[in-house]
Amino acid sequence: MKYEWIDGYLLSKKGVEKDFKEEWGCFRYRIFDKMFAYVGGDKYGKPIITMKIEPLYGDFLKKTV
Repeated sequence: MKYEWIDGYLLSKKGVEKDFKEEWGCFRYRIFDKMFAYVGGDKYGKPIITMKIEPLYGDFLKKTV
């Protein structure tokens, strides 16, 4: 992982569990079996990070990019 601080930050949150999803080739971060972050790559091998956020905030970010 290029940004090791992300792993440390996510794991520092209370109740977070990390596992590796072999089929996806990524690390998942979960709280109570609910995934909230994904760190891995896309189908072309490009590194990506996906985070769950509030829908309204996501809409705002999409409009500002």
